[in-house]
Amino acid sequence: MKIIAHRGFSGKYPENTLLAFEKAVEASSDAIELDVQLTKDGILVLFHDDTFTRLIQTEGFLLDHNWIDLEQYKVRKRRLKRNVYAPILSLEAYFNWVQDQEIMTVIELKNNLRPHEGMEEKLVVLLRKYKLEHRVIVSSFKKESLMKIKEIAPLIPCAYITKLKKEDDLSWMEQTQMDFVHPKFTSLWPWNVAKLMKLEVRISPWTVNYSIFMRYLLRMPNLYGIITDRPDRLKKVIEKIKKT
Repeated sequence: MKIIAHRGFSGKYPENTLLAFEKAVEASSDAIELDVQLTKDGILVLFHDDTFTRLIQTEGFLLDHNWIDLEQYKVRKRRLKRNVYAPILSLEAYFNWVQDQEIMTVIELKNNLRPHEGMEEKLVVLLRKYKLEHRVIVSSFKKESLMKIKEIAPLIPCAYITKLKKEDDLSWMEQTQMDFVHPKFTSLWPWNVAKLMKLEVRISPWTVNYSIFMRYLLRMPNLYGIITDRPDRLKKVIEKIKKT
């Protein structure tokens, strides 16, 4: 079972930054989950929101800015009545760092609100450049993006992110040979778990931050990992279960 650090160790450090990733490694995470977007000039960068409002406290959409514009900003994390800041990171800079780390990467394509033309192709080019195709899982809410990745590079593992709404048809996952599903953990009622079991895919719920839910989910069949803002807490839960 994998400890997957959501946007790095984002429970304590600025999300999707090198600081959060380094702290995730120190916390014995097995994988780092991160968010990728395209800048106006076509650079893949690590950032979750479409706008700057929450993380940088300024106006604007990331997709409307060039990479050189983003280098002046820092991502903020409020912690213990003080702010912690860290620079925005390009995906290539992350790959340059992670290739020397013994850790997997879960890459979420953030293209839900506005299209990011060419994102999938650029990602595959970078993965091949750094020889990381077999050390990643590419994930998205958008099935078209996952299907494009499978078309370009069939061997790269992919995961569909879902809230498991009642009307969702997941049959396409079998047809496209999806490897994983990442459901919202609050959607994992028995009938939804049964639906996932029929697909025979490995499961990594998000975002699980409290010990009581971690213990419950660790008993779930076909569990690959748990995506959490607090990898340190999940590590302690796992260790405690092993002792009992």
